[in-house]
Amino acid sequence: MNKKEADDWYEKYDALSENQKYEFMTSFFDEGITKDKIKNIDLCDIILDIYEKLKKDRKFDKMLTLHKKVYNKSHLIRDAYYLDTYIIDYHLYTRNEEALKGCFKNFLKDPVKSIDVFIPLFDKLIYYGFRDLSLKIATEVFDPIKNGKGLRQGAEADFGDMIFAEYMQNVYLDLKNNKPVDKKEILEALKLYDYDLEQYIDRIIKLFDPGTFLLPDYNEYKKDKSDFLNDLSMLFMRYMLDEKGISFAAARDIWFVTCIYFDLDKHSPDDDDDEYDISDRLFPWDFPDIDFEDVDEDEDEDEDEDEDDEDYIFIPDLNDTENGKRDKKQYGSGSFDTVFKLIERKLDLDISGRMDFISNKRPNGFAVSWGMAYVYDFLYKHKYISDELYEESLEIIAENKDELFMGYKKHLWEFAFISTWQKPDSMDDVEYIYEKKVFLNSYKINQ
Repeated sequence: MNKKEADDWYEKYDALSENQKYEFMTSFFDEGITKDKIKNIDLCDIILDIYEKLKKDRKFDKMLTLHKKVYNKSHLIRDAYYLDTYIIDYHLYTRNEEALKGCFKNFLKDPVKSIDVFIPLFDKLIYYGFRDLSLKIATEVFDPIKNGKGLRQGAEADFGDMIFAEYMQNVYLDLKNNKPVDKKEILEALKLYDYDLEQYIDRIIKLFDPGTFLLPDYNEYKKDKSDFLNDLSMLFMRYMLDEKGISFAAARDIWFVTCIYFDLDKHSPDDDDDEYDISDRLFPWDFPDIDFEDVDEDEDEDEDEDEDDEDYIFIPDLNDTENGKRDKKQYGSGSFDTVFKLIERKLDLDISGRMDFISNKRPNGFAVSWGMAYVYDFLYKHKYISDELYEESLEIIAENKDELFMGYKKHLWEFAFISTWQKPDSMDDVEYIYEKKVFLNSYKINQ
């Protein structure tokens, strides 16, 4: 239609009530739309308004009915992937994997243009544990995003990291099932996603040996912090999968973001900035949007503790453990308190950035806020931290969770992947059941 016809169409449409607009648009699609028929009409904006109203009223049945018609004509609609986000969020909440498989066509058609809208949905796929679908999408979009114009350098890393974690989970499961690991095949496959594991694959397989649980010690920490924390990340992923049913990809995400809040130097002293180091690839420290320069880290206290560290060598016999646990009487507890101290100011700044209105990492903010408890449960279980630091950290984590609970109480259902995770060791059954209900039942609260 021409400009005059489009103006008349808008005038007629704007005069309708909300319910009438829905019926009008349903009939509009039933009559059949063509490129000429919708010329000078921004269908995406119009349908977004309808979907937003239906979402607030929790009338997803009506939204699904209309979206079937819209989806079939999405090739005619500018930025149609915006519309798909509403349907995907609903299918994620209902955990309908079959329905989700058919929802990503418009994102995959142009992953570079849609990446900011797509990233939070991809994160949710990981946190819900939809491994096959996540891996399929990640492998399909990695190269287009890596080679895409106008994106920040390394934009493909989110997808490469997920692929890496999936390969690692399969290696671990093969070892548990006494299946041979084809190292050459793994190395060649991961090189396609910028992972060069030639020097590390044997070390990883050793860490994944189901017959042992080789906890890195103080000497390894002093030698190279990145390698120390990478080794712990592999063991944390094992812990999360075996004891909590949470995938390697989700666990790895939680671990490395939590590491930002530890009291650590940014890089290991042994890093050579002029050479490529797989530790830098495995350990993504750099988050340039967060400024921690003014963070008070109790420097005087840390200096005294560091002096004690120099004289104390922590060397457990890693092969003389029972069920992977150190003997508290032999080795003590809390030897790494200064390392794993949770810096509250760093946490607040980073989570605030992830939850910002324009951020595409809000699901990640929720995942980390709830996932940190698993990190500290893991560290405490294996005697890296003291009772005092454990309790202090859990209090900080609880305060952060409370803020998100209050700020998103009507939207918690959009992050209900947390309700699918098994109970952290530090949480009692009553609190766990209560939280799970709050996330799921927020769907019933009209906005």
